[in-house]
Amino acid sequence: EIEAATRLVNDALSRWQEGQGRVLVVFDNVEHFTDIEPLLLDLQPHVKVLVTTRNNGVLLQPYGVHCIDVEPLDMVEAQFFIRSTLGSRRQVRDDEIDSLVSVVGQTMHRLSTALRTLQLNPLLSIEDYAVRIQSGAEKVEDRLFSMLIGQSPLAWGLLQCISFLEPDFISMDVLAALHDMLQSEPSPAQVHAHGEDIHASLNHLLHHSLVAVVEGHEQQGTGVRVHRLVQQEVQAYVILQPSNNNNCHVDSNISHTSLQQLQWRVLTTLEDIMPVIIDWSPDADQKHEKASRVHAHLMKMVMDESLTKDADINKYGSVLSHSCHVLGAYQSSILLGHQTALYLFQRELYIEQLMHQDDHPSVALSLNNMACTYDDLGRHEKALSMHEQALQMEQRLFSDDHPDVASSLNNMAITYSDLGRHEEALSMHQQALEMRRRLFSGDHPDVADSLNNIAVTYSKLGRHEEALAMHQQALE
Repeated sequence: EIEAATRLVNDALSRWQEGQGRVLVVFDNVEHFTDIEPLLLDLQPHVKVLVTTRNNGVLLQPYGVHCIDVEPLDMVEAQFFIRSTLGSRRQVRDDEIDSLVSVVGQTMHRLSTALRTLQLNPLLSIEDYAVRIQSGAEKVEDRLFSMLIGQSPLAWGLLQCISFLEPDFISMDVLAALHDMLQSEPSPAQVHAHGEDIHASLNHLLHHSLVAVVEGHEQQGTGVRVHRLVQQEVQAYVILQPSNNNNCHVDSNISHTSLQQLQWRVLTTLEDIMPVIIDWSPDADQKHEKASRVHAHLMKMVMDESLTKDADINKYGSVLSHSCHVLGAYQSSILLGHQTALYLFQRELYIEQLMHQDDHPSVALSLNNMACTYDDLGRHEKALSMHEQALQMEQRLFSDDHPDVASSLNNMAITYSDLGRHEEALSMHQQALEMRRRLFSGDHPDVADSLNNIAVTYSKLGRHEEALAMHQQALE
């Protein structure tokens, strides 16, 4: 069934060329990500995918996912909340509740703000208040965010930072890093709150029901959760209501541009605290524990297409590219999520090519990362093609011997071996060994690695005496 669906999708996409416009592929009611993963391989940029599911965990592993998840109070819960909040001071009818919910919505932060307004204005009827909201004379989010800005510019700045993150769990160390970032460059409006600690800022957000305290999985500890609707409303408020944001932390005329500047600052902060893990070294467990609290947020940010279209791509592109690289290495080496790693390395390559129109070592490195990941996925012909591109670019860049060229020769040799082309693999390994011996005088780990690779290749060719001699050299 999956094979038939794969043929159907690929056939349709092959007949729809990129110049004809964008394509939306819809997978409805998906139970497991593995059911659709084969259909998502190598999709072109003009193809977008929409997945509907009842399983909240189904979209944790794919690449480039933006979740649309609306979880408001149901009507019974909303009615109970309104009655319990207002019932001691006024009689509340069902039709009044219906009219209020219809214009305010059923999320806790909006209902809380609306009810607080009614409590502060006992002569204002629910019907009149609902009419004011419906007509646009009163905006719940304006009142809520203006109150927060007046109480704590730092809390407002932190909420803006949170609006870019994966909402389900944000750990305290991530929140603290963002809070420190805001305090490192306080705006005039924040100077008086410069000494406000992270807990005071979070208490403001908790008071307005903008975040909730949650426990993370395993070693993640305590953190907060924010509703996706809150994230959307925060960004919309900043972009559409500049006149109401004079106390914000970016500048006195908040706009889409300044919100994106904050987004770059958040990305840079996350990149700074995301550990670099490429294998299970002695300190890998501790790094993995920290990385598990950061990587979902960094993943969400690097997948944001708006960043690659920003005029500041040449200024911040290296941060975005390096973030993709670190995440790709973490996915590939630690989580063994090779398909996700491939997407990240593809994005790294795209960003590097945006910044460098000609040959560049970073572009060659990205090609090499993709090639190695194709090898991990067992797609060795594709890997060989990418290795060849990387090697050719490095040979154009470096006229003399260079460690990057030697590494590419070594990687190509491994791919030849995976393809069963052992004689070609042996030739490439020998070239890599000769170059490394010229590059590194005396004993060196790279030289030992090449000796060992040649020994393994001799064994595959049945030349066991020569293999033993090379293993002995590597060992010595």
